[in-house]
Amino acid sequence: GLIADSSGNLYGTTIQGGASNTGVVFKLSPGGTETVLHSFKLDSNGANPVAGLIADSAGNLYGTTESGGASQRGVVFKLSPDGTSFMALHSFCVDFPLCSDGRFPQAGLIADSAGNLYGTTRLGGASDNGVVFKLSPDGSFAVLHSFTGSDGFLPEAGLIADNAGNLYGTTLAGGGGSGCLGSSGCGVVFKLSPGGTETVLHSFTGGSDGSGPTAGLIADSAGNLYGTTTNGGGGGGPECVGSGCGVVFKLSPGGTETVLHSFSFSDGANPGALIADSAGNLYGTTLTGGASNGGAAHGGVVFKLSPGGTYTVLYTFCRLPSCSDGDMPAAGLIADNAGNLHATTSNGGANAGVVFKLAGTGFAIPFSAFRGKLEIEFGPSPKTDSFELKARFTLGSASNGINPPTEPLTLNVGTFTTTIPPGSFKAHKGSIFGPFTFDGVINGVALEVRIAPTGAKRYSFRAEGDNASLTGTANPVPVTLSLGDDGGTVSVNADIGH
Repeated sequence: GLIADSSGNLYGTTIQGGASNTGVVFKLSPGGTETVLHSFKLDSNGANPVAGLIADSAGNLYGTTESGGASQRGVVFKLSPDGTSFMALHSFCVDFPLCSDGRFPQAGLIADSAGNLYGTTRLGGASDNGVVFKLSPDGSFAVLHSFTGSDGFLPEAGLIADNAGNLYGTTLAGGGGSGCLGSSGCGVVFKLSPGGTETVLHSFTGGSDGSGPTAGLIADSAGNLYGTTTNGGGGGGPECVGSGCGVVFKLSPGGTETVLHSFSFSDGANPGALIADSAGNLYGTTLTGGASNGGAAHGGVVFKLSPGGTYTVLYTFCRLPSCSDGDMPAAGLIADNAGNLHATTSNGGANAGVVFKLAGTGFAIPFSAFRGKLEIEFGPSPKTDSFELKARFTLGSASNGINPPTEPLTLNVGTFTTTIPPGSFKAHKGSIFGPFTFDGVINGVALEVRIAPTGAKRYSFRAEGDNASLTGTANPVPVTLSLGDDGGTVSVNADIGH
């Protein structure tokens, strides 16, 4: 995947190419000028970087390579912003051939506030099933967990962390199930505590719940995890390997999995990493599948999945040699401040892949500020709950402004969700500046909503709802508001009555 700096430059890696055909680190300016910052060789400094990069506050880049290093089993590296200084921070398999510290890292890194780096290796460790590791700024290396197989096998994706320091990730195989990758299981979602205790949150069965997650996870403010599996789900017939073309899933803090979308090949197949906008929409790519694009099908897609479950193919890539738009987008997406999506494809273009930009995706431009107060009153029976939300928000710098009378508004308060369709809001005395009001009933819920400008790109927001269903809502309550292409999410400690 790619990362971007504040000037709009993009940074990424290639697994091949460069002076020795063992990969490069590159920089791409907003105008499309590429600079090779580092060209790998099959030596002690590493080779063949599979994953993307992270950057520190000084602009230094950090990543991993799958091969190269002292034992040819991969490295963790650091590269200066201008590419003139390169350092291998750790070479894997220090005790070759045992490789108790791991071997063949395919995932990127994350960093904590102290500068410690965390990642995974695909193999190695006590059982040669892969490890989770930590690398300190002073160079100290620690294996935090060695997978045994029943608790996961082949961790190919990176990690995420919560505020308590727990790490979350996926493994391609393992979990104790049968089938999928031989007899080693269909993969797991795991949690690793700061003390090193691993918990399997979900073990995939290879059926409708999916199999073989190769991408990492993202989390919402309520602690729900979202991810994809490359196979399983039951869709796609003979076009997909095994029992389906993959799924998008949600995993609750309690470990309950919900399949949000099952791919059917014509709408994409073998999905990768997800990102989310401030309105809760999920965006991702699929490696293959998709309907015809100028007669050339199956080159993969970019997709959007709304909180309500509406799935949209935003773009289908072309697989013909004559096409220049790319083929097989294997890496995840990033979004710029204007809501444009950027990523790479592993093939296509001049036959070596492309970096692309996709505009008009509806990716919500995040509010630069959002705060609120919330009161909830639970009724005596279902659908008799009420709420009152008072909030203020500031539009992001790239926003083109809002126009409530012509745009849909979606509001999520805890477990309650509603969408007010375009054309529903009225402007005070017809003024284009508002205030804007809505008073009506949607799906049996009586709603009163008011939006008023308070300054440049600043607004007050008030919403009251009666006869709603807020079952399961508890503090802190996640509140998400989206209006057209703008949106934000905030956690509110509500005043809750019964």
